[in-house]
Amino acid sequence: MAQNNKRQNNLVLVDYKNTTIIDTDYSATDTTGKNGSSEPRSRLPGTGSSQGNGRIRKVLMLGVVVITGTLIFNSLWSDNSTESNTTSHVEGTQQQPQPKAAKQSTTDVTSEVAVDTQVAAVTPNFIFNSHNNTTQGEMPAQGEVPLVEVESIDDAMPAVALEDEAVDNPAPLVVADAELANDYTREPSQILLKVVKGDTLSGLLSKQGLTHSEIASITTLPEVEKYLVNIRPGQEIEVNLDANRRLTNIKRVINLEKTLHVERQPDNIFSAQLELKPLDKNLQLAEVNLKSSLYLDGANANLSESMIMDLHSIFQWSVDFKRDVRAGDQLAVLYEAFYKDGKKVMDGNILAAEYRSSADTHRAYRHKVGDKASYYDPTGQSLQKRFLRNPIKARITSKFNLKRKHPILHTIRAHKGVDYGAPTGTPVHSAGDGRVIFAGVKGGYGNTVEIQHGKRYTTLYAHLNKFPENLKKGSRVSQGDVVGFVGSTGQATGPHLHYEFRVDGKHHDPQKVKLPGGHPLVDSELLAFKQSIRSLDARFASLRSESDTLAMR
Repeated sequence: MAQNNKRQNNLVLVDYKNTTIIDTDYSATDTTGKNGSSEPRSRLPGTGSSQGNGRIRKVLMLGVVVITGTLIFNSLWSDNSTESNTTSHVEGTQQQPQPKAAKQSTTDVTSEVAVDTQVAAVTPNFIFNSHNNTTQGEMPAQGEVPLVEVESIDDAMPAVALEDEAVDNPAPLVVADAELANDYTREPSQILLKVVKGDTLSGLLSKQGLTHSEIASITTLPEVEKYLVNIRPGQEIEVNLDANRRLTNIKRVINLEKTLHVERQPDNIFSAQLELKPLDKNLQLAEVNLKSSLYLDGANANLSESMIMDLHSIFQWSVDFKRDVRAGDQLAVLYEAFYKDGKKVMDGNILAAEYRSSADTHRAYRHKVGDKASYYDPTGQSLQKRFLRNPIKARITSKFNLKRKHPILHTIRAHKGVDYGAPTGTPVHSAGDGRVIFAGVKGGYGNTVEIQHGKRYTTLYAHLNKFPENLKKGSRVSQGDVVGFVGSTGQATGPHLHYEFRVDGKHHDPQKVKLPGGHPLVDSELLAFKQSIRSLDARFASLRSESDTLAMR
């Protein structure tokens, strides 16, 4: 067969009816047939006769119709998926025997095409019209596309085999109840009940469909009576229901370590169990460089508000945090930190603390005697004095001054106490343990309370708005108890507390008087205390060393 200088295109025609493949050459330079016609030149034997040409024309026309239909049908498929699918199909179909031809002429064509191409190793390209148009593109050159006989178009696109993935412990298949199909309201559910004002446990359980006898069997359980019956607004109760909307479980988180579970048993009897899960405890060290105040600098060092208040209470007899703090003072705290499931949930007790100023160093250690824990200095002397330096947490508006001019009388009149400015209703605390010797109205003092502390000391609280209901003359009070509320009764220009401190009946400046110390540890307790502070000092030094090492990195 003659070879053209220019590229030749092969058109593969598939006769689906007779299962015969026709290969027809279209020359780019010479497309005219015999007698100048525009018919393609067939390479079939005996094409010179009119009978052969007529037979070929019919075959070609049928092939064109089949290919046009095939291209339109396959336009829905992408080129990439088609190429990958046909590759696997060619390898299988090349081994199939050729079907017997109905006519000798088509058999000769098939034989000649198979011999002529000799490109069995080349993967065929199936070109589809993805845009549903009739524009003819350039066809591949002869020799690039092998001929493949297929019985149907589906054979050219075999399904891609999916690899099975290994699954560990596959979930079993459960046959759904016909009555529950697509009824999501009847599936097992978990409901969180938030208690509001007026709610009762019986009422909440009744809303979940429990009968009176079931509610009675739950509320009479000892654990439920202790931890669940007396519910308060804001608390949360978790209930679980099965597919039949029947209560199966009640859960109440009591605190970080306790959880109450109420379970329905197979015999429909309820049982209660208290789950105890202790928190993980670690010791941590916090250091604060004071610049302005304990509250601001402590918060900047990530100390909790409760811990800052505890530090203030520990050192309140040794350090006046409102007036004595200077820039450069340092505070170190060794404390307990509690964790749940790896997450910090709360701070514990302060075990040791140190306040270091330019003038002095104060240390405090926690020690428990019986059921009461207090803080002591390294010698075993209690840091808690017999009196609070300030009976109220407020700013001083007028100091102790024996030559002060009275703001109302405008005369020189001794101010024998300290005034604290605070809003009306602010609680006022007893400076120490004692007995109330006066509670009522006293001239210019207005509503006043006087307390006797032992034989030598007395304190006075004036201009109060009101007294606690149970406070009266003869009442016993302890250090820190509320004895009144800030007001402006008597001769007062505004709401404030007037506080006086007397020793043997003589007035002293509450901010400067030397307060009597607390009770020291007895000898039997002092030995155990000495051993505990050695352990705390060692831990203090270890954590401080680790902190310094991390800071240097």
